[in-house]
Order: sequence, then C-alpha cells, then structure tokens
Amino acid sequence: MEVDTSNGDKRQSLYTPSPHRDMKRPKSEEPDARMRQPEIETAATEPRANIGDILKDLKDLSDDFSQQQAQTRWLLWQTAEKQRQEASTKVSIKNWWKYDLRASKDFETLENYRRTIVEHFATEAGISASKQRTFTFSNYIGRSFSPFCVVDVGDARTKALMLDHMKQTHGGKVTEWTPTSFQADMAGLTSDRSNRQGINGKLVFEPLISTFDKLQSVPLKLAMASVAEIRPDISWKKDWQQQAMFIPDGQGLPSPYLVWVAVDHLHGLARVYYNEDLLDHTQFRDALKRHELSHAARKGWGKGKSKSLTTFGDVGQGEITASFLDLLGLGSGKSSSKGSRNPHSSAMERATKAGLPFRLEARGIKSTEFVKSYNEHLQKLLTRWS
Repeated sequence: MEVDTSNGDKRQSLYTPSPHRDMKRPKSEEPDARMRQPEIETAATEPRANIGDILKDLKDLSDDFSQQQAQTRWLLWQTAEKQRQEASTKVSIKNWWKYDLRASKDFETLENYRRTIVEHFATEAGISASKQRTFTFSNYIGRSFSPFCVVDVGDARTKALMLDHMKQTHGGKVTEWTPTSFQADMAGLTSDRSNRQGINGKLVFEPLISTFDKLQSVPLKLAMASVAEIRPDISWKKDWQQQAMFIPDGQGLPSPYLVWVAVDHLHGLARVYYNEDLLDHTQFRDALKRHELSHAARKGWGKGKSKSLTTFGDVGQGEITASFLDLLGLGSGKSSSKGSRNPHSSAMERATKAGLPFRLEARGIKSTEFVKSYNEHLQKLLTRWS
C-alpha cells in the first residue's frame, strides 16, 4: 500500500531555534579592514600614553620632593639662626670646683659665690654696676648643680668687652679663689670626689657656641682624635672655618691637607676626606669608627652623676630583666624608690637622642685632590641653596 505524503501535514521538528539567535552573517556584512583600523591604532598608542602618565607622575614626585627639601632647608636655617641669636649674648664659664651639695643653703651659697666672681671680672672689664645687675645666670643641668655657668650679659657688645678683657689680661683662664665674704660659708662644704686636679678650679671664659654649630664640629673632632692616635709623629693644625686639618708650611699655610670634612646638613652626612698618601686606609677608618662609638657611648646608659657611662651591651641581662619587672610592678622594688625614673621612659629618651646627627663616611683621596673636592662640594651646596 502506498502512503501519500505529498498533501499531508509535515511532522514538526522537536528543536525550535530561539527567536533571538543571531543568524549567520553573510560575508558582505563583515566589517572590512578600514573599519578595524581605529582599534589597531588605539592599541598601538596605549603603551605610549601609559609611559607619558608615568613620566608625569615622576615629575610631580620630583617637584614635591624639591618642595619638601626647600621647607626642610628653611626650617633648618631658622633653627640655626635662632640658636645663634640666643647664644650671641651669652658667656660660658667652665671648670668650676665641684662640691657635694645637700642643703638648699649650700646651693644658694654657690649661686651667690659664682655671681660675685663674675661681677668682679666684669668690673675689671669696665662694665657698669647697673649693667651687671641685668646679668642672668644659669647654673643647673636639670636638678643638678653644673660645673658650667652660662651668663647672659644682655648684648653682644658687653659680651665682646668681657671676653676681650679676659683674653688680654688673664689669657682666658684664671684660678678660682674664695672671696673673704664667702670663706665662712664655703668652709663647711665637702668637695666632690670627681674633681680633677689642674682642670677643676681653673676657670675658662668662652663664648657660648650654639648647639647647631657645636654639633657640626663633632666629625672634625673625631677625625683629629683618630689622626692623633695613628700618627702621633705628625704636627698639624686645625681650621674650624674650613673644617680641615693640615700640616703647616713655613708661613703657616696648608701644605698639605690631612683631613677635610664635607658636612651635608640636609642629608645628615659628614664625608671625611683623608690624605691617603699620609694616613693608612685601614688604620684611619678603624680609629674613626672607634672614636665615633666612644662618642655615642657618652649618650648611653649612665651611672649616677659621674661621667663613667656604659653602652647597652655592657648592661647585664639581670639588670635589664629587673628593670622590666619593676616596670610591671613585679620586681623587688629596690629600683622603684621615690624619685627614680621609669626605665622604659629612660630607654625611649636615650633611643631618640642623637649625640651625633651626622652619618660618617670616610673616603681617601690624593694630596692634590683636596682643593678640587672642596670646590666641588661648595658648588653643590650653592646650586642646592640657590
């Protein structure tokens, strides 16, 4: 039997295409190369645009850093000028004889004694009594009576008048004596055991140097101590203005230089140039390092009022543990007496105190290169500060 399929309904397929399905695009509708060209150009210029952004960011960072350096230089200059202005009217008198003071009356006696000595020499220098009454005295370091006495005479003219008189008349140094009016009160005072014969009791009158200028002289002092240690056979002189050491010729001029210190305040760097023709490389560097550590140790862990200071490495583990337990309230209480300092606060204070704010860097050069290095350093500073 034949089946007629020409006129009957066709069976519908079980798969029905989605109405949103994209139909196959004919070749005539594909984008040509000209339409894709902008995408290729964008991809090619993208790296160049990124490099431009990086360069712009680097320039902004450089400008910000330059501005911060300018602000730091201004603050540094302001601080230095303020310290120099404050020190311009002050006289430092050091090496007073030290006493073991206990009663308040003893402190008052020494305060009046020092004022009487200073006024005696001020009268010798021709300073009027009315001007002397305006003098202010500083005799203390914290709560301790200091072997130094700082006198603010009020103006730079009076300061120069007094220092010139002491230098021309007494050579800048006089032997301490006890006026008649103080002999009875001072006879009952007990001398301190830390007095050094030939030093304490020999009063030295000097201009007060600002902290800024005093700190920047430390690297040269360390270099002088190093040269004196490794080459005691060399006779040399120092020049504070040029921060240099040199061997003088017949006319007292440098011939040649031994050491010159290039101080960079902005970066905290003190580059010590030494004459490698006269100073051994290893010996000088080792000596400089030793003296630097010795200077830093003076700012270390103290013992009482004496100057015998030790570094942290010399403190025993038991002492550190005891201090820590006392801080927590678990110790024996021996070091927690009234008036004792908190060990944690003391450690933090010493950790933040910079006895030498410059990082030392030693560099050997030939005798003929000192003038060239000096001029290059000055040119760098002038370019930076201009």
